[in-house]
Amino acid sequence: MRVLAIDTALEACSAAVLDTEHPQAAVRESIMMARGHAEALMPLIARVVDKAGNRVYGRTAKLGLADVQVLQGKYDNAIKIYQEAATDSNSQLPLDGVLMQLGRAYMKAGKKTEAAHAFTRVVEEFPTSAYAADARREMEEAKKG
Repeated sequence: MRVLAIDTALEACSAAVLDTEHPQAAVRESIMMARGHAEALMPLIARVVDKAGNRVYGRTAKLGLADVQVLQGKYDNAIKIYQEAATDSNSQLPLDGVLMQLGRAYMKAGKKTEAAHAFTRVVEEFPTSAYAADARREMEEAKKG
């Protein structure tokens, strides 16, 4: 499994792309700092994502970056990343999972029609997916409003 790891707990701001099957980080960067973690974090993550490239590590890290952007309320930026991942025919990422994240970002951005479309794709294209039940429920919620 590949993980975008972020650490701001002590006097450093660090990000890495890790592969749980290998002991070394695929890509990592740290900045020593006592304060200012929030301002340094997004550029640091962006550099780690860029270093990871367009291999599966980089694609996974981009999704992690999108997740952080959703948490920061930067929905349009996150949606763009999820859309790129959802339309990348060479991606090794699970499309059903990407569509779920896309739908959830749309919901948080107040774009219920687009969210319903993303969830509908999961239900129709991946009926046996582990996400199918959640997609069906979230699709109905999106269609209400």
